[in-house]
Amino acid sequence: MKKWSNSEKMPISRSTVQKKSRRWVIKIGSSSLTNSDGVANEEWIQDLCWQIRELREQGVEVILVTSGSVSVGRRVLASESCPTQPSARRAAASLGQAALLTSFYRSFQGTGQSCGQLLVSKADLQLPARRSLRETIQEMMDAGVVPVVNENDATVSPSYLLGNNDMVAVVTARICGADLLLLLTDQKGLHEVDPRISPNSPVIPWGYASDPRFLQMAKGTGSGMGTGGMATKIHAAQRAARSGIPTLIALAQEEQILLQIRRGRKLGTLLLSQRTSLDRIRGIFERWKLGKDKARLALSAWA
Repeated sequence: MKKWSNSEKMPISRSTVQKKSRRWVIKIGSSSLTNSDGVANEEWIQDLCWQIRELREQGVEVILVTSGSVSVGRRVLASESCPTQPSARRAAASLGQAALLTSFYRSFQGTGQSCGQLLVSKADLQLPARRSLRETIQEMMDAGVVPVVNENDATVSPSYLLGNNDMVAVVTARICGADLLLLLTDQKGLHEVDPRISPNSPVIPWGYASDPRFLQMAKGTGSGMGTGGMATKIHAAQRAARSGIPTLIALAQEEQILLQIRRGRKLGTLLLSQRTSLDRIRGIFERWKLGKDKARLALSAWA
């Protein structure tokens, strides 16, 4: 495989992407939300909620997409590993969703905020149902409530699920007209070589989501705790790029990660859209159809 090179100049500065964006969809992986024993990481969640409060005070709208329901729920079922039987996974998801939402609700309340849960399936993310989802999310944000989105693993048949919350996050970002998709994970970003094999492998600072080399680099990387991995994050970034939405893959455990990103720090891997003029027109038209206001369209035109 040809070695990746960053000799090309970025078409837009990271500082601009991270400081100017006003609507973030933040997806949190299972390994970040839970400890190794499957218990919700309360301390980390509390810190995250304080950071979200500060972001919102700076004018950033935040939509959370969370994983971890099965990981948390399996502990209640006394399962040593993630259940493989569909009925057991659904039961674990139900228990885990309740536990995670309780953790988020308490933490948001402790910071003077509120949150509400939205459980979605593939049908909710397609026309015409996605309009209802977009309107509901907007109503919540207008009321000062942070939307917490998750797949409805508890009751929906697997054939009606997207299968991982990276894809839920990107579809949510496209539906809601996000300016930035942030995928928090247990890696510092996309490495040139799997860091479990080569711990000193450098992180790719930025690139175009459509670069085929990135998917090759991402294959096989993942924590094993969730249904996703680095490959699903690259796929998500590619889909986001079709709508002109930049994707940032970063380490969840980095201190004050959200606020550092907001300040323009060069953390993680930023994947940009590389689109023709026709693609840009299509992206703008798609957002217009979804009811995105003109001011936001102008703001996101640089994405």
